[in-house]
Amino acid sequence: MRVLITGATGFIGHNLCEMVSKVHQVQALGRSVNTEALSYQSMIIPDLAEKINWVPYLAGVDCVIHLAGIAHQSNISPERMYQINTVATKHLLAACVEAKVKRFIFLSSIAVYGLNASSTVLSVETPAPNPSTPYGHSKWLAEQLVWQCCATHNVEGVIIRPPLVYGKNAPGNIAALNRALKKHIPLPFANVNNKRSMVYVKNLTACITHCITHPGAIGNTFLVSDGLSISTKDFLCRLAAKGGVKPYLFSMPIEFMRATLTLLNKKAIFNKLWGDLCIDSTETGRLLDWQPPFTVDAAWQNF
Repeated sequence: MRVLITGATGFIGHNLCEMVSKVHQVQALGRSVNTEALSYQSMIIPDLAEKINWVPYLAGVDCVIHLAGIAHQSNISPERMYQINTVATKHLLAACVEAKVKRFIFLSSIAVYGLNASSTVLSVETPAPNPSTPYGHSKWLAEQLVWQCCATHNVEGVIIRPPLVYGKNAPGNIAALNRALKKHIPLPFANVNNKRSMVYVKNLTACITHCITHPGAIGNTFLVSDGLSISTKDFLCRLAAKGGVKPYLFSMPIEFMRATLTLLNKKAIFNKLWGDLCIDSTETGRLLDWQPPFTVDAAWQNF
């Protein structure tokens, strides 16, 4: 099967290309060419904010996995976020219909649930998303475009909503926390015993790879995690141990941190680091007849 992967040179994309290329023919599209790619074709994709002629990329493609987008850049305007994460997805879907692509797998985000995600255990039964950030909103709108396309055309849609994705060279908040640990910056998480679901990058890419051909993937939205929630304190201790440094953690009253960050209009940061976010991915395993290949402990040992 011929699989086109957008966002192929990103953190998730790089890992996904390596995994998918073991069983399928891969055409990788990214912001740069992966010169180390020996088992798949790597090509540069234009700026997604511009309208792209997808025809040359989609010739003979059976499945498109759309990872490309903006996630970790806080200085991006909501308008550009919308253009890249939503409008570009719309254009790609239209091109897939014309090229007769059989399956379209869209990587969304747990961010579509908004700030209220910490109030319950998220599952396929969770009420409709209510995004609270431009990023979450852009992903939610893109999801709706996927289902609209699949409802009117012969395209098999699949949507995956991962939580925080960790692993070697992970970007975003993980990279920032890693830098702080290596600089021996004291962090106020010694008394934080929250529960947060995460997913190791190779567990996520294994799930995506499984969705390329599995009939149970068609028409479904999946929540995927490692299956075990850990605290921010535990995560930092594991991250420090992986980097060979000692974590300097101290206690700070949680309500004080909540009030301070809310006052500074940083409630989202509080929710991400002090709040809970638990995922029940039982239904994902049942529909796909699949389980994460790495336990949490094995994941941390592996990267």
